[in-house]
Amino acid sequence: MMRFRLKTILSAIIAASALLAYAENTAFSQDGPLPQLMPFPVNTHIEVETPQPVPLPPIDRLEAMDAPDDAGNTVILSWPAPRDEKQEQKYIIEATSDVGGPWRQVASFSAMTSFKADLPRVFGWNAPDLKTSHAIEINLAPPTRAFTDKLDESNYKKNLKLKDTLKQIEDSIKDMAPAEKDAFADQIAELRQEILELENKAPVTATRLEPDHHYYFRVIRSEGERRSPAIGVGVIPRGNWFDSGKLNNFAIALVLAGLIIFYVYRTRKKPDNIFIRRIPGLEAVEDAIGRATEMGKPIFFVHGLADMSSISTVASVNILGKITERVAEYGTSFKVTNKDPVVLAVSQETVKEAYLRMGRPDLYRDDDVFFVSQDQFSYATGVEGMILREKPASIFYFGYYFAEALLLTETGAHMGAIQISGTDSYTQLPFFITTCDYTLMGEELYAASAYLSRDPKLLASLKAQDLMKGLIIVFIIVGVILSTAGVDWMTHIMESF
Repeated sequence: MMRFRLKTILSAIIAASALLAYAENTAFSQDGPLPQLMPFPVNTHIEVETPQPVPLPPIDRLEAMDAPDDAGNTVILSWPAPRDEKQEQKYIIEATSDVGGPWRQVASFSAMTSFKADLPRVFGWNAPDLKTSHAIEINLAPPTRAFTDKLDESNYKKNLKLKDTLKQIEDSIKDMAPAEKDAFADQIAELRQEILELENKAPVTATRLEPDHHYYFRVIRSEGERRSPAIGVGVIPRGNWFDSGKLNNFAIALVLAGLIIFYVYRTRKKPDNIFIRRIPGLEAVEDAIGRATEMGKPIFFVHGLADMSSISTVASVNILGKITERVAEYGTSFKVTNKDPVVLAVSQETVKEAYLRMGRPDLYRDDDVFFVSQDQFSYATGVEGMILREKPASIFYFGYYFAEALLLTETGAHMGAIQISGTDSYTQLPFFITTCDYTLMGEELYAASAYLSRDPKLLASLKAQDLMKGLIIVFIIVGVILSTAGVDWMTHIMESF
């Protein structure tokens, strides 16, 4: 009995499984079973349309203005920064002189940069949109041209050559008879046709801005392959007679000129009332010349290595004239060494005029002011040899020096000469201070000619410059204090330099 029941249960389970399998493989609907889905044939191509990138929104309220205080070759573009602006975006600025094009890129910058705050001379310091509106200065003063590619540039250069050739031919036949000119007619026509074809093939627009001409600019937002529609604007740049941004320079120049005029007037009336700090090195010039005279030995004046374009060389030539006047009083042998031919010519005239002023033109000899060598160490070696042979009692070193400074002064110190030096070469000052008896440092070299001559004009200039430096120092200190306290107006005044 038990075995019969087990057989019955197993039969029921098998029947139920068969029914489930049938139900899974058969779909029913009101209209009957659905058809089976057929697979795609092998090698079937399906065309899927690639979506185009969505263009960026264009910029809004683009404005162009002529830059103030310029020669008419600068314009300024500005527009509010879009709300959806991102760091990876950039702006492309294109320009043309014809509204129909062609357009050439003249500038570009990354988003989140170049704001109105970067141009305080134009937009001030307190405008509400300084950090929320973009602004860029398009300065195309140099005569440059923009090319889209190498072919564009090549065609432009070829076009220039053809135009030059055409001009040469036309100039050469200008005075010919009409019959003779006809022989060149075909060649001229071919050149003009070729020039025209090149200009049409790769038109080039000059990117230089000329005053009083109309120019057009457009700005495009870019982010990868996404670009915005171009927004354009026109402007006419105009030149200005006066740069108001340099009023601070003008004011300082007026103050300095006024101080010089005041001190010139004061020095002429009361020359003894002008105080100049004592400079020991210049006070010792008289002693050095007197010592050489007593010992019957020569005096050397050794120029530095710089040419006449160096301010230190100009100062040393002025000092040379004053020292020569003192030498003329004593009739001492005086020799001047030179490295530069131009400095040699100037030194010869300076020494000759100094002797003439002192009434001793007979003391001047061309051989005493001579050229040694233009090579740095050849010059140093030649001067060292003369020091060793002639054993001068006093040596003056004035001008700009390099590595030869220590070689020269060490040789002079070894010979026991009084050495007075002056230079604005701060790298050589330690060597001069170590080996020379007296050293003029920096601006003492420039003040030496006024100090020695006591000329009213030079003294007035020196006093005015010193006073002006003092005023600038006070101005800087006050500016630092005000800026620290949050008052920036004095800082803004100095920003135009």
